[in-house]
Amino acid sequence: MKEQLNIILSNISNIAQIILVANIILYLLNRKQLNLYIKWFDVFLVVSLVTEIVAAILFKRKIPNLHVLHIYTLVEFIVLSLFYVAILQKIIAFRTRRMYWFIALVSILIVLNSIFIQLIDTLTFNSYAKTLTQVIFIAYAVLYFFIAPIENNPKSKLLDNINSAILFYYAASLFIFMGSNLLSKLDDYHRIFWITNAIFYLVFQLIVCYALWQFQKTTKILYT
Repeated sequence: MKEQLNIILSNISNIAQIILVANIILYLLNRKQLNLYIKWFDVFLVVSLVTEIVAAILFKRKIPNLHVLHIYTLVEFIVLSLFYVAILQKIIAFRTRRMYWFIALVSILIVLNSIFIQLIDTLTFNSYAKTLTQVIFIAYAVLYFFIAPIENNPKSKLLDNINSAILFYYAASLFIFMGSNLLSKLDDYHRIFWITNAIFYLVFQLIVCYALWQFQKTTKILYT
């Protein structure tokens, strides 16, 4: 059963990685039509791909890779926060300096958690930091839906779809990461939860892929 679950998890993860690469390519093909603030989401996609590759290499070499998750959590939070700062300040007037202080404070908490609580060198899931950042991402996404004007143009639809993807994935996987350290003690059954998370991540990448493809299709019609 263990080998079968590992194969299923590996297959789903591989498909998600292929779609992730496709998303990065789609972004690069459309970069001239996209606003500069979208670049932070592309940075997020690239960081995700690099993290997946590094984690996979370490896993194949039977080297513990949980410390990669600690580092990724910090970078993921900073990049996605900058993405939302960029798009939200286009909609409402708020003091970005306060937001930057908030990002810095949470980043410090993430680092302190890895140093003093869920130690990065003891191969412990950083579930506290992951839970905190995912709740913040959910809050960003909900805030965007509440304040974003309804506009029927390709760029607004793209942002709406990306925001929907973010809200779906981080809300769906929240409880998995909250209980990750407990789940790791459930022998083979914890792999079922990680397979579920992999499916959520695959759906996330599919939504992003659809959003970018739809944007490319629409803008091509408009500019031809």
